Amino acid sequence: MATQRTYLVPSTMRAMRVLEFLAHSKRGASISNVSRSLALPKSSTYLLLKTLEQEGYLQRSAWSGKFYFGVRLVRLCRSALANLDLREVARPWLTNLMRQTGITVHLAVLEGNEAVIIDRISPPGSAAGADWVSRRLDVNCTGSARRWPPIFPKSNSST
Repeated sequence: MATQRTYLVPSTMRAMRVLEFLAHSKRGASISNVSRSLALPKSSTYLLLKTLEQEGYLQRSAWSGKFYFGVRLVRLCRSALANLDLREVARPWLTNLMRQTGITVHLAVLEGNEAVIIDRISPPGSAAGADWVSRRLDVNCTGSARRWPPIFPKSNSST
């Protein structure tokens, strides 16, 4: 049986690891922090971060020097969410639920132990509030998880 070769670009893989790391950092990260956490050379880390900043995917705080997600990356995420078919299929159900309850409803997908909010519908005239679309939440810390427990095995923890 022939093995299929996989061609990967190491610098792209490193850039994706940097973005994943920053996604899990609460308030951004310094060059040293990223370099140490991902076991990357500091010079390579610097070039990756500066390239992502130059292209608008990251921003750097003038005050702390830490890097965090930029507007271009947020736009990219929103475009990806806009192309999810699940949102189109679920929209009538979400709208109906919003009309029945009179409150804002969210659609989330399960990814590991996290709920990723992919859509939100608010009733007309409601206050704008925070837009949580694309936000990741621990399944134990979100109302969306109230609908998921039947599909999960019982845990042995007493919470």
